[in-house]
Amino acid sequence: MALTPVAFALSPSVLNMPVDVALGLAIPLHAHIGMGYVITDYVPKVSKGLVGPARILLLGITGVTVLGEAGGAKRQQNQKQYTAFMFEHN
Repeated sequence: MALTPVAFALSPSVLNMPVDVALGLAIPLHAHIGMGYVITDYVPKVSKGLVGPARILLLGITGVTVLGEAGGAKRQQNQKQYTAFMFEHN
């Protein structure tokens, strides 16, 4: 996660958007892979039949997270454009 300090350093510039997108994909992917291993290790101890549904649930949560990040990035971009517009016209 070496991109996190870069994101803070580039924050008020146009170069920040690709870094935000990369982090918005890398962090949920990292969490998805890690939780996949947790499911593989610990869910069979409860019930072997729950492994498949747990993985499907994890995939759904990861998908919603990535879509939420994409929507958040778009909202942030719109908010920056609105703020710039308001400063120009006041």
